[in-house]
Amino acid sequence: MGSDYLFIYSGEDKTFLITVIDSAGNPMDLTPYTALEFEVKPQAGDPDPALISKTLGSGLTLLAQTGDTLGQAHLKISSVDTVGQSGTFECDLIGVDGAGDRQVLMPPSPFVIFNVVNQA
Repeated sequence: MGSDYLFIYSGEDKTFLITVIDSAGNPMDLTPYTALEFEVKPQAGDPDPALISKTLGSGLTLLAQTGDTLGQAHLKISSVDTVGQSGTFECDLIGVDGAGDRQVLMPPSPFVIFNVVNQA
């Protein structure tokens, strides 16, 4: 990831560019993963359901896994995901390979939803 946390304003539509890197700091090829799961919860380890949940084809879109876009995906958060919410939460990204093995691709990180004056 390019920053230490993700932030959005309550009720905002926003697309994040997620870059997954390996322990050496190199972009990871995401094509071996048959599923990607992004979740936001009040705290890491909290039980389901998540406040926000996105998967491949439903809020998560892989970019071409070559060249400058290797290891990248778009994360689309819709206004309905955050309206009426504010505070600091935790998010992570998990990859699931063809054998069903799960790997943490983005460790738990702050996900901040800021309040706004003009709520839709």
